[in-house]
Amino acid sequence: KRIKKLGVDTSSFRSGYAVPEADFVNRAGVNKSVSSENLSLHIAGLDSTYNLDRINVWINEVPVFGLKGKSIRSSNTKTIDITVPVVLSQGENRIETSVTNVNGTESYRMPMLVNYNPVLPQKENTYFIGIGIDKFSDSLYNLKYSTKDIRDLCVKLKAKFGHDIIIDTLFNENVTVNNVRALKQKLLNSTVNDKVIISYSGHGLLSKDYDYYLSTYTVNFAKPEANGLSYDELESLLDSIPARKKLMLIDACHSGEVDKDEFRMTQLSKAVLDSNNVVSKGGVVTNTDTTAAKLGLQNSFELMQNLFVNVGKSTGATIISAAAGTEFALEKGILKNGVFTYSVMEAMDKYPAMKISELKKIVGARVEQLTNGMQKPTSRNEAIAVDWNLW
Repeated sequence: KRIKKLGVDTSSFRSGYAVPEADFVNRAGVNKSVSSENLSLHIAGLDSTYNLDRINVWINEVPVFGLKGKSIRSSNTKTIDITVPVVLSQGENRIETSVTNVNGTESYRMPMLVNYNPVLPQKENTYFIGIGIDKFSDSLYNLKYSTKDIRDLCVKLKAKFGHDIIIDTLFNENVTVNNVRALKQKLLNSTVNDKVIISYSGHGLLSKDYDYYLSTYTVNFAKPEANGLSYDELESLLDSIPARKKLMLIDACHSGEVDKDEFRMTQLSKAVLDSNNVVSKGGVVTNTDTTAAKLGLQNSFELMQNLFVNVGKSTGATIISAAAGTEFALEKGILKNGVFTYSVMEAMDKYPAMKISELKKIVGARVEQLTNGMQKPTSRNEAIAVDWNLW
């Protein structure tokens, strides 16, 4: 799936193995501290065995040429010598480059650090896109608090950022694939110093092929690829936009097991509550009719883990998801919010300043506490080269 997402043509693979090389030719001549935001990078790359396929440049782990990089396959060359103009972010810039050959092998990245200190501090805006859906064309799957999750987040963020935040929202019948795609145009107006926060609250669904989808108003819950919002579509909002500080919050989960050979699908209505007034955000409950291992549930959780952790190595965004190790992400009546979104807002009230890595850790622990371990967000504490202040 990752190879397909990157657009690597596996049909052109050849036998053998070679690692290409790439570096900044002008590395020694670049000042460690500059007062101009514009910088020219002279890059040279080569492969002794195979032709080169693509090149990319990263600034603070955000790809300048987008997720797939810049294709050079048509040049049919084993070498490249190119000058790339880039715009630096205010503060420290961790700059990397690499080339990938036609066998899909990438060169090692050697970071170069450049600190940009503008004469006048650059303005930083925050773009917030909120997508909340708790009413569906098939009312059997209605939720209670998804739109409230997003509205409450809007209020909290407005209080936190004041006039420096730009807010766009989609709710219920307006949550369509086309409307979500259209939001990309607004994010293209951001600058390299801006922050982008995308928050989705609703159902999360897995297709029979374990592809991950998010619910839209007219999604087919039995076949989410019909009118569902694929995870790739949502991720693409964060690809190739100027802003480099990017966060996505997903308060959704999978719809339950999807292995039709081993599991019987049954419907879940919004009336299914436990003694603590908790309702799930899963669209389907599945019950096993055999003694076969329940692979779907574990795979859905692992799929979300892999997808979201991988995003840090592609669009440069950080993803914090309410993916549950049990069956569902939960809404809790006493909180009047999804547990995950409630925990994010609680952190906003409690901590006057917070880095992205801290938010992942704190929200993860709080969600597990509030659900007695029933829900485990994807909040791995893997090392990240660039950490930034969310507020």
